[in-house]
Amino acid sequence: MKPSIAAALGALAVGPYVHGQGFLANCTWQTANSYLGAYCNNDNWEVYSYDWTWFDTSNCLMNSGGQLTPSNNGDYWRTCKGCSIRATNIEFVINCTCLFSGTRLATSTYDLNKVIWNHDGYLGCFSHFGNRSERGPF
Repeated sequence: MKPSIAAALGALAVGPYVHGQGFLANCTWQTANSYLGAYCNNDNWEVYSYDWTWFDTSNCLMNSGGQLTPSNNGDYWRTCKGCSIRATNIEFVINCTCLFSGTRLATSTYDLNKVIWNHDGYLGCFSHFGNRSERGPF
């Protein structure tokens, strides 16, 4: 195999673990606070079912000067409060009030659909996987 083809295949293999793949395309979210809970497609096409998965979104974003930005192990919940979700079938926007510059506050938004992915029924971002079970609370 040529080196350029091998590199391209390698990049495709790790793609979902690096960048979000738009979990809204194959998941139906049910709960959202610091944890996101959803029913997501798994890779078992013979049965083709949904799995319940839940995931700590603080693994995906950090507070950088009052702005939510994608970051592995971000832990935005330490310095952002009053978060709410506005969701459609193409975006999943979190809106928080975040601390910056000592005691000043800023309102920040970020589309979690850009950083969170579904891999075989597990929600995740970067190298973090959530939990999964066959049945959820709903």
